[in-house]
Amino acid sequence: MLDVEIFHCNKTYNQDWLKDKKRSNGIQYKIILAIIDLVKKNSGGAITQKEILNYDEEIKEYLERRKFRIVPSSGTEMTGNGRGIHHAKYSQTKSVAVLWSVIGDGIYITFDDHAPIKFHRAIYSFHQIRLGRPVFPLKPKCSRKMREIVKSKKPWIYKGIDPRDRFYYSK
Repeated sequence: MLDVEIFHCNKTYNQDWLKDKKRSNGIQYKIILAIIDLVKKNSGGAITQKEILNYDEEIKEYLERRKFRIVPSSGTEMTGNGRGIHHAKYSQTKSVAVLWSVIGDGIYITFDDHAPIKFHRAIYSFHQIRLGRPVFPLKPKCSRKMREIVKSKKPWIYKGIDPRDRFYYSK
């Protein structure tokens, strides 16, 4: 059996994010664990919707209520630059996916989102691992703190921050 290593290619989806997911949304965390377990079982190969449904009764009920496919209908393997990389979503409303690839004697698993280009941080990180280079979490398009500031009803000026000045305008 291959060794499994979870690494973080995106600063937003790190160990703290996983802990938060475990506390705040137990079923989504169970789905993430099911995906990882099935990836281990299949030695890093593709997983199917049927395997996910048969994994746990609670997950099956959740997915049947939502009519949501964890595994894309075209399969888990990506095309183009992502060849050899598989992905599966754990939530209908989130753009975040679990991505994995077999590299050498191990299965590498990470989490990434679509923004601004579909899973570009994960694809880049998998290529770096293949080349034997170290991988560090890359900056997200928009951090959690920034999203909270932007979505807040309180005017920015009273928070002591103007995100347009710091992040969006080039000087």
